[in-house]
Amino acid sequence: MRQRLIRLLKPTAVFAAVWVVIEAGLHVFDVGAPGLFRGTFLPFGPLWFLVVYMGLIALTPVMLAWHQRWGLGAVVVLIAAVAVAEVLRFGFGVGWVGWLNLATVWLAVHQVGYFYADGSLLRAGRRLWWAMVSAGLVALVVLTNLELFTGELWYPRSMVGVDIEPVSNMAPPSIAIVALACWQIGAAMLLRAPVNRWLQRPRAWAGVVYVNSIIMTLFLWHLTALVIAILVLYPLGFGHPVNVTARWWAERVLWLSAPAMILFALVWIFGRFERPALRPSPTAVE
Repeated sequence: MRQRLIRLLKPTAVFAAVWVVIEAGLHVFDVGAPGLFRGTFLPFGPLWFLVVYMGLIALTPVMLAWHQRWGLGAVVVLIAAVAVAEVLRFGFGVGWVGWLNLATVWLAVHQVGYFYADGSLLRAGRRLWWAMVSAGLVALVVLTNLELFTGELWYPRSMVGVDIEPVSNMAPPSIAIVALACWQIGAAMLLRAPVNRWLQRPRAWAGVVYVNSIIMTLFLWHLTALVIAILVLYPLGFGHPVNVTARWWAERVLWLSAPAMILFALVWIFGRFERPALRPSPTAVE
């Protein structure tokens, strides 16, 4: 637990310190929106998931015991709890109960990892993996099109939180996220063998090791990179079309490449705080 927290919180502390300085500067010079956060709250979006993940790590001994005792039953119970909360939330207007899914949705997804760890998901084979892909995609299509049949939006097609939809699949997490995870896990298992063969190449594996050494930096700073890109590009006339037009599609290249380049610079600056210090290797004896 301590090792995991150090890995997570060390780069997070650097991220928070930088943004505290930025916010303090905005307050001193009276720039930005009124309130505590004078800039946008967008860069702090990744922090909520970090808190959830830390909670999952803390619950690992309990959930491992559930897996050892009940196996698949633990996953079924968690998904059933998600479904009940969704019915109460949308069917009966009990909005607050949806926030219980902040635990149950991610615990259900995390619980599948124990089946991978004990080898049972590997032994299950391609039929189950294809079934997971099919069931997850079908469920996702149905859930995100309920509006066509009910006239009321239940689950938007965006799986991340957006401020233009009255309902979010992430705040709180919905059963659509469970369906999304189901097909993604199945797809990952189907791709596992060819990807493993590719990772036998030293350069490919070295790339994975390097990215993993800065993965928290990437996670923490990717929305900051987007904010910087917006501050630069929006005044130049980019990002104004809201309808899906030819110009909107043409700008996708810019809106993907510009934040990526900015993120590359941010990782170059702050990645050193996450990467473990390299220890000198002992001299080889001939």
